Amino acid sequence: MLKYLIVCLSLFYPKNTLAQIVTLNGTITDEHKKAIPYAVIVSNPSKYGTSSDSIGQFSLTINSDSVKALIFYCIGFEKKEISLKDLNNSNLVIELQETGIQLNDISILAKKNKQHSGVLGKKRLSRDYKSTDMYGWEEGIFLKPKHDHSYLNEIYVYVVKYQNPNADFRIHIYADDSLPEKEITGRNVIAHGTEGNEWVRVDLSDLYIPINNGVYVGVEWLHGGESGHAIGLTRSYGTDAFCYNRNLDGDEYRYFKGDAPMIYGTYTYVK
Repeated sequence: MLKYLIVCLSLFYPKNTLAQIVTLNGTITDEHKKAIPYAVIVSNPSKYGTSSDSIGQFSLTINSDSVKALIFYCIGFEKKEISLKDLNNSNLVIELQETGIQLNDISILAKKNKQHSGVLGKKRLSRDYKSTDMYGWEEGIFLKPKHDHSYLNEIYVYVVKYQNPNADFRIHIYADDSLPEKEITGRNVIAHGTEGNEWVRVDLSDLYIPINNGVYVGVEWLHGGESGHAIGLTRSYGTDAFCYNRNLDGDEYRYFKGDAPMIYGTYTYVK
């Protein structure tokens, strides 16, 4: 009787409940064994994924019947795809190779000519603001220098004292012709606030990012610590700046004017 019952149940039991569910745990590092914070892990072909935390560790639960491989990537590193059969389910160490940063015309000029400084955008501070507290949400602004032969020096982001003002965020720099798609940041740049209601400085001077025709500067909010919330990115009113925001999953993407995120920068130009 018991055998008959088991056979009957197997005929009506949904097949997807018999799927092989596995959890993969590990750390993502560079070639020097240094952890890579907030690297992205995506399954192939299902495109389900997660990201590493502030110390490079990750945990991902997948259906091994439908997932064939995992893809690991981060700004400044070469994308890496590993077959699922080559991964065990614990204590993985995934090593990514840094992308070489080549000298460009701007960096060569900077080493040979006298350098001058300029302000990129406007340092606006408004009592009225909107806050962005969504993990994985990116918001940015188009900024253009007043001089030729310019490269990005610093970016300043104003963060408010909201929920968890020391939450991490990632800086994205996009080429002016990409709207904004062509990433030219060069490396994984992570920053965070301290007390809140402050301008957070991010130094990019050693990357010599050319900005002659302008660039899109974006801020992506990452894990928000124990509270699970990110700090608010303030937005001033009454401007004609060209801005954008998007969900990094790609299901939301919008351009707008008049409500600019409070981001500005400095640049260096040579002549």
